[in-house]
Amino acid sequence: MKRISNEYYRAGSTYLSEEAIKEIKSFSVSDIPSRVMEYMENRERKQQLVTSSRLSYQNSNEFWDKKIEKIYDLYSKLPY
Repeated sequence: MKRISNEYYRAGSTYLSEEAIKEIKSFSVSDIPSRVMEYMENRERKQQLVTSSRLSYQNSNEFWDKKIEKIYDLYSKLPY
């Protein structure tokens, strides 16, 4: 546990790597500090949120692309 504590509890750490999560999950539940478990759950929630935000952004772009295409089609039909 000492190596994980030194590597992942320092102030500059932003997230746990996949490798670190696998290593932590390999410990028995009594060996894992509750802070680490809470952090992993929060990280997983954040990843789900980021994924859903990306999908929402992508869908929004597709929506606007279709609207823009319709506008261009209308302009192309105008007599000059």
